[in-house]
Amino acid sequence: MSLADERRGRDFIPDVVQRELLKRLDAGYRKVSERDSTLLPLPHEKAPQPTIYKHGFPSAVLSLDAAYLAGGEFTDHVRITASWVVDFLKTMLGPYKMYKMMTDQRGLVITSNSLSLAMRHVKIINPLAQILLGAGLSLEREYGDHSVYASLLAALVVRNCSELLARGYVSRADCLSAVSEALRIAGEAVDRLSREITPSPHLEETLIRRAKSWVSPAHAEKAAKITREILGHITPSHTAAKPIRELIDFRTVKSSSISDSVLVDGVAYPKELPHPEITKTIRGARVAILLGGLVMPQKVGRSLRISHEWGEPGEMARGHVARRALLINYAREILESGANVVVVEKGVDEAVFPTFIENKAMIIRRFSPPEVRSLAEATGAKPTKAFNKISREDLGYAEVVESRKIVNKEWVFFKGCKNRHQLTVILASPDERGLMDFEEKIKSATTYIHAVRGSPRFVPGGGAAEEEISRALTEYALKLPSRVQLALIWIAGAFEELISFLAQNAGADPINTLTTIRREHERGRTTHGFNADSQEVSDTWDALIIDHSQTKKTAIENALTAAYTILRLDAGIRGRKLSEQEYYYLKRTRRAEERKKEMRRDYGLETLEI
Repeated sequence: MSLADERRGRDFIPDVVQRELLKRLDAGYRKVSERDSTLLPLPHEKAPQPTIYKHGFPSAVLSLDAAYLAGGEFTDHVRITASWVVDFLKTMLGPYKMYKMMTDQRGLVITSNSLSLAMRHVKIINPLAQILLGAGLSLEREYGDHSVYASLLAALVVRNCSELLARGYVSRADCLSAVSEALRIAGEAVDRLSREITPSPHLEETLIRRAKSWVSPAHAEKAAKITREILGHITPSHTAAKPIRELIDFRTVKSSSISDSVLVDGVAYPKELPHPEITKTIRGARVAILLGGLVMPQKVGRSLRISHEWGEPGEMARGHVARRALLINYAREILESGANVVVVEKGVDEAVFPTFIENKAMIIRRFSPPEVRSLAEATGAKPTKAFNKISREDLGYAEVVESRKIVNKEWVFFKGCKNRHQLTVILASPDERGLMDFEEKIKSATTYIHAVRGSPRFVPGGGAAEEEISRALTEYALKLPSRVQLALIWIAGAFEELISFLAQNAGADPINTLTTIRREHERGRTTHGFNADSQEVSDTWDALIIDHSQTKKTAIENALTAAYTILRLDAGIRGRKLSEQEYYYLKRTRRAEERKKEMRRDYGLETLEI
């Protein structure tokens, strides 16, 4: 059925121009089918609908079902979106942040208060919300903290400014000027408040405990220990090659206690040695990686299979012996190249086991392609197809390769690899759903402490820095004669709302907390903020309730930049989302066109019309 037939089936009576259009569509489909039948939609597909033309002119400027939002309608859309982001994030702020429950496509239930983990399993389709949440996600990857803070602040600023725009109190230019001034004033306030503190294990553990909310003290203690061990193995040369989050490979096992978690200086794989007498520990390992299986091939090339016809009983035995001899000779050639650890991508014939046992070498089998790539990158080994000659230059190196049992499961560790830029953390926990949250928090804690060691300057926490920024914005706003003054005051209110959310999540009264902090700062006590543990307003420096200065400054910069980007928009165009049938049609036809271009290029037919 053509698109024209489909349109006729709808509940409408076409006029003369539309009937002419349907006739042309029929003719167009016939022409396409004569030239290339692959461009016709399959039974489960549908070609996207074209824009209707009348009297030679388009009846709509935009495509069908597209929406154009401008003026007050678009401002309301921005305000509603920002308000939703505020409601979504405000309970995820502070040390007593709440959890979100998510269900992924496989039905796995995940509970976490990590913004980055939540966004990996929940797709945000609103472009404005993507900008607001992106302000925090980028911060999480670089600094490991203040991701919720940045996105929440951006949403508060956008919501407050949109409210002023909707009421007609200010213009869009006034809001943009206010955001630019707020970015400058907030940066100066953070620099004025920041102090340098010498890093120490006690300070780092305190920061980890306060920056992340843990299920129990045992989780916090184990996370702090793993974080220190990770940072003890990472050098500036490692982080220059890769981001710190990409240097760590997390593996999970189910265990009765999280104390069974271990850190491996290298790579680790859940593999069992194929024979109990094979050496379990190799020092000074020279690693060979074989692609394919270490077994006699059953086919030659792509399709020619080998068949055997045994004429007499002795021939079968002699053929079996010859086959074993070939495998043993190849195994000896591998060992003669200097290899003492052989990693095989697929299966291994048991005939070679005695050779490895006799030479006190290790052989490991059944590695997936991603595991082969990661091991080759770590050890420097060059993967070689099985039964090809291996030279000493193809071998990789690891200080120790050992087989160990972790929580009743066999693992193979490659420690001290040639390329020392990969670590493996094996996380153990009785709750498999909580392991994802624990893993994400360790990544964030490691990134955060790494940033702290690089620049050990801090500002008072508990809302003390936010109150000083709010006071500085208000004082500057009162000096301005224009309506930018009003926008700045409302932006200052966004910083104070963060203090209210912080107190509310800890179970304290947000109004009393905010007024108390205001009173203390009016008296010149700029380091006084809310202590969530004691539920009181006190000196946060004495209680080590502090925030990393550069992280705080970057979070404010990201938030106000995202807010500025959204406030510059005065209209939005929402295009029609393709149906599943239309999506499959476009995907298939585009892939077909790409294949044709490749064939033209490969055969030198770029100028030939097809």
